[in-house]
Amino acid sequence: MVVLHSTSMLTDKHDRGTNRSGYFYIPPVTIHDSHALMTDKDERRHLIRTHRKRVGDVIRFVDGDGWVYDGVIAEVGSDEIKIGITSRMQDATEPAIAVTLAPALLKGPRLDNVVEKVTELGVTCVQPVQTERTVVDAGGSDARTARWQRIASSAMKQSLRSRLTSVQSVMDFRTALVQVKEYDLSLIAWEKEIHTGLNWVTELPIRPESVLVFVGPEGGFETAEIEAAVAAGVQPVSMGKRRFRADTASIVVLTLLMAALGEMETDQQNSRSRINTKVCS
Repeated sequence: MVVLHSTSMLTDKHDRGTNRSGYFYIPPVTIHDSHALMTDKDERRHLIRTHRKRVGDVIRFVDGDGWVYDGVIAEVGSDEIKIGITSRMQDATEPAIAVTLAPALLKGPRLDNVVEKVTELGVTCVQPVQTERTVVDAGGSDARTARWQRIASSAMKQSLRSRLTSVQSVMDFRTALVQVKEYDLSLIAWEKEIHTGLNWVTELPIRPESVLVFVGPEGGFETAEIEAAVAAGVQPVSMGKRRFRADTASIVVLTLLMAALGEMETDQQNSRSRINTKVCS
Protein backbone atom coordinates (compact mmCIF):
# COMPACT_ATOMS: atom_id res chain seq x y z
CA MET A 1 0.00 0.00 0.00
CA VAL A 2 1.34 3.41 -0.99
CA VAL A 3 0.68 6.24 1.46
CA LEU A 4 0.38 9.82 0.23
CA HIS A 5 1.61 12.49 2.64
CA SER A 6 0.94 16.19 2.69
CA THR A 7 3.83 18.49 1.87
CA SER A 8 4.29 19.57 5.48
CA MET A 9 4.89 15.98 6.58
CA LEU A 10 8.06 15.81 4.53
CA THR A 11 9.96 17.73 7.15
CA ASP A 12 7.74 17.15 10.19
CA LYS A 13 7.23 13.38 10.19
CA HIS A 14 10.19 12.21 8.14
CA ASP A 15 13.56 12.91 9.70
CA ARG A 16 15.85 14.42 7.10
CA GLY A 17 18.79 13.62 9.33
CA THR A 18 18.62 10.03 8.09
CA ASN A 19 19.50 11.30 4.59
CA ARG A 20 22.77 13.08 5.31
CA SER A 21 24.34 11.33 2.33
CA GLY A 22 21.57 12.59 0.01
CA TYR A 23 18.71 11.09 -1.95
CA PHE A 24 18.81 8.52 -4.71
CA TYR A 25 17.34 9.35 -8.12
CA ILE A 26 14.95 7.30 -10.24
CA PRO A 27 13.34 8.99 -13.28
CA PRO A 28 9.52 8.97 -13.54
CA VAL A 29 9.53 6.63 -16.55
CA THR A 30 10.57 3.69 -14.34
CA ILE A 31 8.33 4.54 -11.36
CA HIS A 32 5.03 2.65 -11.13
CA ASP A 33 2.16 2.66 -8.67
CA SER A 34 3.59 0.09 -6.28
CA HIS A 35 7.25 -0.15 -7.24
CA ALA A 36 10.17 1.58 -8.95
CA LEU A 37 12.99 0.19 -11.05
CA MET A 38 16.48 1.61 -10.66
CA THR A 39 18.15 0.91 -14.01
CA ASP A 40 20.98 3.46 -14.16
CA LYS A 41 24.29 1.66 -13.72
CA ASP A 42 25.99 4.43 -11.76
CA GLU A 43 23.02 4.88 -9.45
CA ARG A 44 22.85 1.14 -8.78
CA ARG A 45 26.57 1.04 -8.02
CA HIS A 46 26.16 3.99 -5.67
CA LEU A 47 23.31 2.25 -3.85
CA ILE A 48 24.87 -1.22 -3.53
CA ARG A 49 28.62 -0.63 -3.36
CA THR A 50 28.95 2.81 -1.80
CA HIS A 51 26.03 2.62 0.63
CA ARG A 52 26.05 -1.18 0.94
CA LYS A 53 22.27 -1.42 0.72
CA ARG A 54 20.70 -4.87 0.55
CA VAL A 55 17.30 -6.47 0.00
CA GLY A 56 14.99 -5.35 2.80
CA ASP A 57 16.76 -2.03 3.40
CA VAL A 58 14.70 1.18 3.43
CA ILE A 59 15.75 3.98 1.09
CA ARG A 60 14.44 7.37 0.01
CA PHE A 61 14.55 8.51 -3.60
CA VAL A 62 13.26 11.34 -5.81
CA ASP A 63 11.89 11.44 -9.34
CA GLY A 64 13.23 14.84 -10.41
CA ASP A 65 9.66 16.15 -10.78
CA GLY A 66 9.16 17.26 -7.19
CA TRP A 67 8.12 13.99 -5.53
CA VAL A 68 9.94 12.15 -2.75
CA TYR A 69 9.44 8.40 -2.24
CA ASP A 70 10.14 5.99 0.59
CA GLY A 71 10.67 2.40 -0.39
CA VAL A 72 12.12 -0.98 0.46
CA ILE A 73 14.62 -2.80 -1.75
CA ALA A 74 12.75 -5.87 -3.03
CA GLU A 75 15.08 -7.38 -5.64
CA VAL A 76 18.65 -6.77 -6.80
CA GLY A 77 19.25 -7.92 -10.36
CA SER A 78 22.12 -7.59 -12.82
CA ASP A 79 20.36 -4.85 -14.81
CA GLU A 80 17.92 -3.29 -12.36
CA ILE A 81 16.96 -2.96 -8.72
CA LYS A 82 13.30 -3.26 -7.80
CA ILE A 83 12.10 -1.06 -4.94
CA GLY A 84 8.70 -1.42 -3.35
CA ILE A 85 7.12 1.99 -2.76
CA THR A 86 5.71 2.50 0.73
CA SER A 87 4.93 6.23 0.58
CA ARG A 88 5.32 9.29 -1.59
CA MET A 89 5.04 12.99 -0.89
CA GLN A 90 5.28 16.26 -2.74
CA ASP A 91 8.34 18.16 -1.57
CA ALA A 92 7.49 21.26 0.49
CA THR A 93 10.98 22.70 0.16
CA GLU A 94 11.13 23.23 -3.61
CA PRO A 95 10.86 26.85 -4.83
CA ALA A 96 7.41 27.96 -5.92
CA ILE A 97 9.01 30.09 -8.64
CA ALA A 98 10.74 28.72 -11.75
CA VAL A 99 14.10 30.41 -12.37
CA THR A 100 16.18 29.87 -15.49
CA LEU A 101 19.81 30.97 -15.30
CA ALA A 102 21.49 31.87 -18.61
CA PRO A 103 25.21 32.15 -17.82
CA ALA A 104 27.85 32.87 -20.45
CA LEU A 105 30.29 30.06 -21.18
CA LEU A 106 33.34 30.25 -18.92
CA LYS A 107 36.90 29.00 -19.09
CA GLY A 108 37.95 25.76 -17.44
CA PRO A 109 35.68 24.09 -14.88
CA ARG A 110 34.07 27.31 -13.66
CA LEU A 111 30.69 26.59 -15.20
CA ASP A 112 30.77 23.15 -13.56
CA ASN A 113 30.83 24.95 -10.22
CA VAL A 114 28.05 27.30 -11.29
CA VAL A 115 25.77 24.41 -12.29
CA GLU A 116 26.39 22.66 -8.98
CA LYS A 117 25.78 25.68 -6.77
CA VAL A 118 22.74 27.11 -8.52
CA THR A 119 21.16 23.66 -8.48
CA GLU A 120 21.59 23.68 -4.71
CA LEU A 121 19.97 27.13 -4.64
CA GLY A 122 16.87 25.83 -6.43
CA VAL A 123 17.22 26.92 -10.05
CA THR A 124 14.86 25.17 -12.48
CA CYS A 125 16.93 25.41 -15.64
CA VAL A 126 20.44 26.36 -16.77
CA GLN A 127 20.74 27.71 -20.31
CA PRO A 128 24.41 28.39 -21.17
CA VAL A 129 24.88 31.14 -23.75
CA GLN A 130 27.61 32.22 -26.14
CA THR A 131 28.24 35.98 -25.96
CA GLU A 132 30.45 38.44 -27.85
CA ARG A 133 33.17 38.28 -25.19
CA THR A 134 32.94 34.55 -24.58
CA VAL A 135 36.44 33.13 -25.02
CA VAL A 136 35.38 29.47 -24.89
CA ASP A 137 34.56 27.60 -28.10
CA ALA A 138 31.02 26.21 -28.07
CA GLY A 139 32.15 23.18 -30.07
CA GLY A 140 31.58 19.79 -28.48
CA SER A 141 28.82 21.26 -26.38
CA ASP A 142 26.77 18.02 -26.33
CA ALA A 143 29.41 16.24 -24.23
CA ARG A 144 29.72 19.24 -21.93
CA THR A 145 25.95 19.52 -21.59
CA ALA A 146 25.77 15.85 -20.60
CA ARG A 147 28.48 16.42 -17.98
CA TRP A 148 26.69 19.47 -16.59
CA GLN A 149 23.47 17.46 -16.39
CA ARG A 150 25.26 14.78 -14.35
CA ILE A 151 26.61 17.49 -12.06
CA ALA A 152 23.08 18.88 -11.61
CA SER A 153 21.74 15.41 -10.80
CA SER A 154 24.42 14.86 -8.17
CA ALA A 155 23.83 18.30 -6.65
CA MET A 156 20.07 17.68 -6.51
CA LYS A 157 20.56 14.49 -4.51
CA GLN A 158 23.24 15.87 -2.19
CA SER A 159 21.22 19.00 -1.36
CA LEU A 160 18.02 16.98 -0.78
CA ARG A 161 16.15 18.58 -3.64
CA SER A 162 13.45 16.64 -5.47
CA ARG A 163 13.24 18.60 -8.72
CA LEU A 164 16.04 18.03 -11.21
CA THR A 165 17.61 21.14 -12.71
CA SER A 166 17.57 20.81 -16.50
CA VAL A 167 20.74 21.87 -18.35
CA GLN A 168 20.14 22.92 -21.94
CA SER A 169 22.49 22.94 -24.92
CA VAL A 170 24.58 26.06 -25.49
CA MET A 171 22.68 28.83 -27.28
CA ASP A 172 23.74 32.10 -28.86
CA PHE A 173 22.92 35.05 -26.59
CA ARG A 174 20.80 36.87 -29.17
CA THR A 175 18.89 33.69 -29.94
CA ALA A 176 18.22 33.27 -26.23
CA LEU A 177 16.69 36.76 -26.16
CA VAL A 178 13.83 35.40 -28.27
CA GLN A 179 12.77 33.33 -25.23
CA VAL A 180 12.27 36.41 -23.08
CA LYS A 181 8.58 36.62 -23.98
CA GLU A 182 8.01 33.18 -22.44
CA TYR A 183 8.88 34.42 -18.94
CA ASP A 184 7.02 36.67 -16.52
CA LEU A 185 10.25 38.54 -15.78
CA SER A 186 13.69 38.68 -17.42
CA LEU A 187 16.79 40.21 -15.85
CA ILE A 188 20.39 40.78 -16.91
CA ALA A 189 23.19 41.36 -14.41
CA TRP A 190 25.20 44.41 -15.51
CA GLU A 191 28.02 46.08 -13.63
CA LYS A 192 27.13 49.52 -15.07
CA GLU A 193 23.58 49.46 -13.74
CA ILE A 194 23.48 51.77 -10.70
CA HIS A 195 19.78 52.40 -10.09
CA THR A 196 18.01 49.03 -10.04
CA GLY A 197 19.04 46.29 -7.62
CA LEU A 198 17.49 42.87 -7.20
CA ASN A 199 15.29 44.10 -4.35
CA TRP A 200 13.36 45.84 -7.13
CA VAL A 201 11.48 42.57 -7.73
CA THR A 202 9.76 42.97 -4.35
CA GLU A 203 8.08 46.13 -5.66
CA LEU A 204 6.43 44.42 -8.62
CA PRO A 205 2.60 44.52 -8.43
CA ILE A 206 2.35 40.83 -9.36
CA ARG A 207 4.82 38.23 -8.13
CA PRO A 208 6.42 36.51 -11.15
CA GLU A 209 6.08 32.75 -11.47
CA SER A 210 8.94 32.41 -13.96
CA VAL A 211 12.17 34.40 -14.19
CA LEU A 212 15.02 34.37 -16.72
CA VAL A 213 18.39 35.72 -15.57
CA PHE A 214 21.36 36.45 -17.85
CA VAL A 215 24.91 36.62 -16.43
CA GLY A 216 27.86 37.63 -18.59
CA PRO A 217 31.36 36.22 -19.19
CA GLU A 218 34.72 37.46 -18.02
CA GLY A 219 34.77 41.10 -19.17
CA GLY A 220 30.99 41.40 -19.06
CA PHE A 221 28.48 42.05 -21.82
CA GLU A 222 29.09 44.32 -24.78
CA THR A 223 27.03 47.53 -24.73
CA ALA A 224 25.26 46.39 -27.89
CA GLU A 225 24.20 43.19 -26.12
CA ILE A 226 22.74 45.14 -23.22
CA GLU A 227 20.86 47.36 -25.67
CA ALA A 228 19.50 44.30 -27.49
CA ALA A 229 18.42 42.78 -24.18
CA VAL A 230 16.63 45.96 -23.09
CA ALA A 231 14.90 46.15 -26.48
CA ALA A 232 13.70 42.57 -25.94
CA GLY A 233 12.19 43.49 -22.56
CA VAL A 234 15.01 42.50 -20.21
CA GLN A 235 15.62 44.60 -17.09
CA PRO A 236 19.30 45.33 -16.21
CA VAL A 237 20.04 44.86 -12.50
CA SER A 238 22.94 45.58 -10.19
CA MET A 239 24.37 43.12 -7.69
CA GLY A 240 25.58 45.89 -5.41
CA LYS A 241 28.92 47.54 -4.73
CA ARG A 242 31.09 44.44 -5.06
CA ARG A 243 32.63 43.28 -8.32
CA PHE A 244 32.48 39.51 -8.84
CA ARG A 245 34.13 36.97 -11.05
CA ALA A 246 31.77 35.63 -13.69
CA ASP A 247 31.21 32.30 -11.93
CA THR A 248 30.68 33.97 -8.56
CA ALA A 249 28.24 36.43 -10.13
CA SER A 250 25.83 33.65 -11.14
CA ILE A 251 25.75 32.29 -7.59
CA VAL A 252 25.35 35.76 -6.06
CA VAL A 253 22.57 36.86 -8.41
CA LEU A 254 20.61 33.63 -7.78
CA THR A 255 21.01 33.99 -4.01
CA LEU A 256 19.88 37.62 -4.02
CA LEU A 257 16.95 36.87 -6.32
CA MET A 258 15.75 33.88 -4.29
CA ALA A 259 16.04 35.90 -1.09
CA ALA A 260 14.12 38.83 -2.58
CA LEU A 261 11.33 36.48 -3.68
CA GLY A 262 11.11 34.86 -0.25
CA GLU A 263 12.51 31.54 -1.42
CA MET A 264 15.24 31.46 1.24
CA GLU A 265 12.77 31.60 4.12
CA THR A 266 11.74 28.69 6.32
CA ASP A 267 8.46 26.89 5.79
CA GLN A 268 7.11 28.61 8.90
CA GLN A 269 7.98 32.03 7.48
CA ASN A 270 6.60 31.29 4.04
CA SER A 271 3.10 29.82 3.93
CA ARG A 272 2.56 30.18 0.15
CA SER A 273 1.85 27.19 -2.07
CA ARG A 274 5.12 25.54 -3.01
CA ILE A 275 4.04 23.92 -6.26
CA ASN A 276 6.20 24.71 -9.29
CA THR A 277 5.37 22.71 -12.38
CA LYS A 278 7.10 24.84 -15.01
CA VAL A 279 9.88 23.32 -17.07
CA CYS A 280 12.53 24.99 -19.22
CA SER A 281 11.15 27.16 -22.01
